[in-house]
Amino acid sequence: MQLKEFEKQLKDYNEQINVLLREREEILIAWYQAFDTENASDVRCIYEKSCSGYAFILINGDFKLTVSEVWDMDFEGDLDSYYKQIEHGIWKHNALNRRKDDLTEQQRYLLYAKAAELRQRILGIKL
Repeated sequence: MQLKEFEKQLKDYNEQINVLLREREEILIAWYQAFDTENASDVRCIYEKSCSGYAFILINGDFKLTVSEVWDMDFEGDLDSYYKQIEHGIWKHNALNRRKDDLTEQQRYLLYAKAAELRQRILGIKL
């Protein structure tokens, strides 16, 4: 195969990844709405404006834990890069607080759903 053919394949696959990530965002937001109505443990995830972007915070009663962040960026850009930034934020906060990756799958879903909500709110996409 020629280089141009590989580049075309990569472009096609990258677009397919972004389509799947957009669909995933919709499912995450729907999951979050269902979780919010059935949430017996009263765990929530919020985002707050910070000096460099937005911080994502898990809340359980009076306990608050910043688990990730995104910096002000082009929210219209590549979704894969956006979610990699969320993952980097998780790693960074774990390293800074000297803790292992202790987020449960449910907590990660909460975080990703809030990240999707933030991106859509900033872009003016109807939730």
